[in-house]
Amino acid sequence: MTTPANQPPIVQEVGPPFAEILSTLHADGFSGREHWSTSDFTTLLSLRGAFCLLASVGGEPAGLLVARCIADEAEILTIAVARSSRRRGVARGLVQALQEHAQNNGVARIFLEVSILNDAAKRLYLDTGFVATGLRRHYYEDGSDAETMTYETRTPP
Repeated sequence: MTTPANQPPIVQEVGPPFAEILSTLHADGFSGREHWSTSDFTTLLSLRGAFCLLASVGGEPAGLLVARCIADEAEILTIAVARSSRRRGVARGLVQALQEHAQNNGVARIFLEVSILNDAAKRLYLDTGFVATGLRRHYYEDGSDAETMTYETRTPP
């Protein structure tokens, strides 16, 4: 799947019927045990508050973002971009679509965990308005730490 460099992604919300496509895309973005199966996506997207944003470029799936909203908070559970679509604005488009979705639906803040080893992801989140808020020691299976980050959708009173 080749992504034209100048074509912005089209982002849409999708549900359990897209689970197989999402699993294939997630496998392209992650390796080994980090990959979510079709069953994982079906189960997760059936939960209250969970949703997926799918980015397409040129009619081809290019990336996904799964989040869950509870009360006035949202958490990014995973974000994956096809290897052939990286560094073309797909992840940024997904994050910005989530931010817009959150603002339109009364969500006060979005939070996430990101590996301290993932400089590209940390840079993306900082560039889209997230701030570092903490550290979770030995969070990932490989023993690495996770940085927690938060995005406030509105100015606190």
